[in-house]
Amino acid sequence: PAGFNEVLTLRQWKGVVDFSRAVGAEIVTSFAVSRGTRDAAGVWTSEQASHLLAYTASIGGRIVAAEFMNEPDVAVNGVLPDGYDAAAYRRDFANFRSFVKQQAPEIMLLGPGTADTTDAASNLLDAPAAAALPARALPPARPSRRERNAPDRCRRSASSHRACAAACHSLRAKGGRCPS
Repeated sequence: PAGFNEVLTLRQWKGVVDFSRAVGAEIVTSFAVSRGTRDAAGVWTSEQASHLLAYTASIGGRIVAAEFMNEPDVAVNGVLPDGYDAAAYRRDFANFRSFVKQQAPEIMLLGPGTADTTDAASNLLDAPAAAALPARALPPARPSRRERNAPDRCRRSASSHRACAAACHSLRAKGGRCPS
């Protein structure tokens, strides 16, 4: 549709929700910020986000955490209004934060998640907005079935020592145990 560059269909989003339930994963996402989510003045509105939350709930899904937009420091040309800057981000983030507090207070606010390793994220939020973000991380990812079975596969096969060591390292990083 006009104002959107990429769109997940209802069927595709249902696939995301079904997959998350099937593997016991929680949904963490960002929201659309393209021209189709903005008013005539270029300010982000919650209309599309409201539809996403309502549909997600109607199919038994749950978003546990969300950021306003992914990597605002490297936004793709044509997605955001011309002249979009840190002040515009702060304004839109405040709208987003207010929307989440009112419509889905169970969602943990995240971000901004930047691609740059400098202090770009701190330039995007003012002190009140930054203070509103939780000072906690998401729980560590649980090891996948493949990762949990890696030690057994290594013992039973002629897998390279390096591959087995890497699998055990990944498993331990997620709280699992690997036999020596």
